[in-house]
Amino acid sequence: MYFLVSLTLLIAGLIQQVNLILLVFTLAAGPFLASIFGGRSMLRRLSGRVHEVCTSVFICDLASAKSASFHEISRVHFHRLSQDKIGNYLARVDPLDKAGAYAAQGLGSEIIEKIDGSYTNVVGLPMEKTITALAEFGVTPKTRPVRPGR
Repeated sequence: MYFLVSLTLLIAGLIQQVNLILLVFTLAAGPFLASIFGGRSMLRRLSGRVHEVCTSVFICDLASAKSASFHEISRVHFHRLSQDKIGNYLARVDPLDKAGAYAAQGLGSEIIEKIDGSYTNVVGLPMEKTITALAEFGVTPKTRPVRPGR
């Protein structure tokens, strides 16, 4: 039987959700479940599959009562992962502080085949849309984020 997984983290007004068809996880239980099931189990489920990372952002300037919100959805394609490849990855990356038990940055290229959509969304915050939204509040970055390989 297949279920839609919805793993959601709320961090300082940022909501990031990893959708996967297979298991059912609940709100704010990511690290707890990762400690029970282990990153190995989650990576086995992601292996060779495509899942979505959904992030919602809400920005509010209390002084002007101005607000903005947006969301970003990225599709992450995983390589087929052998037990050895999963073990090797987990020996170098701690899955307990990551939604989905993986990180796109750093060693992520070993397990991720490709990302359709925003890479920075998968890392944690969709910077492309965030920069545009913050500009509406008069906030501009000193530098633009660079996508890997560019």
